Amino acid sequence: MGICMGTMRLLTLTAYKNQLQMRIQGVTENLMGIQSQLDELVTMGADLDPDSDTLKDLKIKKEELNLVEKKLEQMQKQFQAQIEAVNQEINACQQMLSNDIQSGIFGYSLGGR
Repeated sequence: MGICMGTMRLLTLTAYKNQLQMRIQGVTENLMGIQSQLDELVTMGADLDPDSDTLKDLKIKKEELNLVEKKLEQMQKQFQAQIEAVNQEINACQQMLSNDIQSGIFGYSLGGR
């Protein structure tokens, strides 16, 4: 791969990595919001009669929020795995660029005279 193509690939990978990091940040913010809602539900349910319909509704809502929380955690893990793969590709691309630059420098110095 030439230096120009390698640089373009590196920039593309870096942009994709940044995009994944932003997605993780969004998921993390959503997880924090869900945790806050779960805490509120627990607080609200503490004073209710164990047999009340309101408490049963709160328990259903808590279960729904727990499912959403698990899905978000799974998404977060997937994004992390994608970032690890992108990091490996970035490292390989940087190594290839370094090799291309080194061979270009030596090629010019040896062939130029």
